[in-house]
Amino acid sequence: MRKTKLTARQRQALVTHQKIYKTALGLFRKKGFDVATVDEICKKAGVSKGTFYVYYESKEQVIYDLFLTHDKMYYDFVASELDAIEDPMEKLMVLGNKALEYTLEWGIDMMQITYRARASFNKHDPTFLSENRALNKILPGLINDAQRQGQIRKDMSADDIAKIVLWSMDGVIHKWCMVNGELDLIGESKKIFTVLLKGMQPE
Repeated sequence: MRKTKLTARQRQALVTHQKIYKTALGLFRKKGFDVATVDEICKKAGVSKGTFYVYYESKEQVIYDLFLTHDKMYYDFVASELDAIEDPMEKLMVLGNKALEYTLEWGIDMMQITYRARASFNKHDPTFLSENRALNKILPGLINDAQRQGQIRKDMSADDIAKIVLWSMDGVIHKWCMVNGELDLIGESKKIFTVLLKGMQPE
């Protein structure tokens, strides 16, 4: 497909957007999401407050952008790597490992910020609740494939099993955030997945 060439104004808009985005995330890391202000973001990015509001309605909207970036990583991973794997159970394990890898790449500071901001953001924009996130859309399909091949029990729906898996993942990551990273995220997650996989087996 032929790419549309951007105009000079569109290229400048992208540069400005990225400058605000990266500056905001940097201040969130350094000062904390609740402490950093829009005024500080604008001053450090070298833009007016009006320019900030052209791209973002609020600080929470910056986190929304971060969520979208994270979701794109999952969709790109599925298209580039996961689709090449034939065994559904192997796909589930690879996806779980990738989720933990992404979490560690984000780092404890950014994960703590997203957890704090998520409650406020979801309150104002219910269309972006966790049920609409990438993993919540990808995982049920993989579980359904495994059910069709007799690898996972069928007395529960793929959606219900996916919820249990995601809630368990969310719980251990939340605990990791609460103790400021003083937790073996990989080790504890593997323990949880071992129990979950045993419970998912057909009787």
